[in-house]
Amino acid sequence: MAVTWRGVGLLGVVSVLAGCATDDPVAPPATSSAVAEPTETQSPFQTRDGVAWLTAACGSPSVGDASPNSWLPGADPVALCITPPGRDGVLVGVYENPAAAASDLGTIGVEHGYATRTDDRGRTWVFVAVESRESAPLASLERFGFELS
Repeated sequence: MAVTWRGVGLLGVVSVLAGCATDDPVAPPATSSAVAEPTETQSPFQTRDGVAWLTAACGSPSVGDASPNSWLPGADPVALCITPPGRDGVLVGVYENPAAAASDLGTIGVEHGYATRTDDRGRTWVFVAVESRESAPLASLERFGFELS
């Protein structure tokens, strides 16, 4: 049987890999590169859900502080999406108090379309179509469980 350089090289690679094998379990690293869960001081806009929802409604997760805001005075925080050119403006507010959200929606609901959802921490999220009486610009939020009005 003739041995070729390719066969010798393959045998060497297999030998090296076999030498690295161990029966001892390896503990996972202490840190993870996954998205961190929110801390108490983290803005809801920076959470995994916040980034996904802002991207769906606004085209990116970029927002500018819009507080104090006369449209959503009960929201904290409240921000204006930094939307790509040609995309409608979107205002977003997060409420700890559902009654404050209902009050603000009663005021803006006549003039602007909006989308609402309660997150897993009990906060009410409100996205407002700044330039439209229709909620169609916010339709991409439906896949996340938002209700359009």
